[in-house]
Amino acid sequence: MTEAMKPVTTAKVVKLVPSPKPVEKVEVASTTPANPKPPRWSMRTMLLAGAALLAVAGAATYFAMPYVLGVKVTPFVVTRENIVQTIVANGQLETAARVELGSQIMGTVSQVRVKQGDVVKAGDVLAMLDSADATAILDQSLAALKQAEAKLALIVSYNLPSAQQSLTQNQAILRNIKLQLDRVNKLSAQGYATRASREDAQRAFDIAASQLNASELAVKSLSPGGSDVAFASAAVTLAQAAVRSAQSRLRLQQVLAPFAGTVMLRDIEPGNVIQASQVLFMLAPPIGKRLVVQIDERSFSLIKIGQTAIASADAYPAERFTAHVSDINPAVDAQRGSVEVKLDIDNAPAYLREDMTVSVDIEVAKRDGALVLPTAAVRDAMGATPHVMVITAGRAQHRMVTLGTRGQTKTEILSGLVEKDLIIPVSASTVKAGDKVRTEMAVTP
Repeated sequence: MTEAMKPVTTAKVVKLVPSPKPVEKVEVASTTPANPKPPRWSMRTMLLAGAALLAVAGAATYFAMPYVLGVKVTPFVVTRENIVQTIVANGQLETAARVELGSQIMGTVSQVRVKQGDVVKAGDVLAMLDSADATAILDQSLAALKQAEAKLALIVSYNLPSAQQSLTQNQAILRNIKLQLDRVNKLSAQGYATRASREDAQRAFDIAASQLNASELAVKSLSPGGSDVAFASAAVTLAQAAVRSAQSRLRLQQVLAPFAGTVMLRDIEPGNVIQASQVLFMLAPPIGKRLVVQIDERSFSLIKIGQTAIASADAYPAERFTAHVSDINPAVDAQRGSVEVKLDIDNAPAYLREDMTVSVDIEVAKRDGALVLPTAAVRDAMGATPHVMVITAGRAQHRMVTLGTRGQTKTEILSGLVEKDLIIPVSASTVKAGDKVRTEMAVTP
């Protein structure tokens, strides 16, 4: 038997695998003693080894916990409540501007009715110019108006009835001539009428028909909607416009107070020849002080005349007083990117001084029972795609929202959420959509 034909050890191992008998160890290739003694460990070594094992186990548990139990967050709760949106701005206190007054036309001063220091009411006449020419123009315009109105009245009350009467007469004449024409034609057919008489009768009929047609046109023209009435009505309208223009020019002969106030300057005397837009008076309104603030142009559309505000002077931060928006500059300051807004003070405190720095909270919107959420929970709140991370079935979910009224710390949610939804704060930046989360006590707005 050759060496290759001898049974190999591998064949024996295959037979032993299914055997229930224990496999005997082959000690030929082993250098380990048959009965090795376990190493002896000191107590300190064993304690250190145990501590190391505990540390490794704790670290593994700590790092694995977010994946098993979820990231721990303290969410906000969507609730319903009243919300007020305000715009905060800083500015200064100033004395109301003095207004320079003049005339819109050139003329000669005939009267000056006030002096420096006088208190006037809105609409009071401060000065008058020579109005002889303006008065004459007004008289002419009034006369032309009366003439146009009289012509229209004549058409309605006389011309139209007369034309209608003429129409009735011409209709009767035409009927009679038509009967004569028919009789002449009949006699002519029987040989009793001459050709000349027949032609005369036809000529008379044609003339009568033409007169009747003219009468019909006259009645139509003189009736409402006709050409004569239209021309007469247009003349009346034109005359009325001329009267209004003359009255307006006559009013321009007066320099009027646009509002109640005190005359701070008078630079005019009777007999002076003044030019248009020349400064004649300076008038100060009775409201002594007002607030002037700069509003970011992005909030321009939210500011309206009459909106209320709470203001405080930086020198007296604990004191509050109310004001309301009285003027909004329509132009935007290109350098600042802001709009100037002025507010009248309702009851000015005695401590206010000109040019004081003030802070103003203007109420621009208010919603009762709105669905609200802290602004700290809204992502990209000032951008084009505001959204939140809402907790759904224990996981973070990205959701788009529509924002409404915005308060100082809260924002109205118009769509995308419902009441009692749990929202992950923006500060939890490690939480991504799809992550498993576990919540602590929720925070209401």
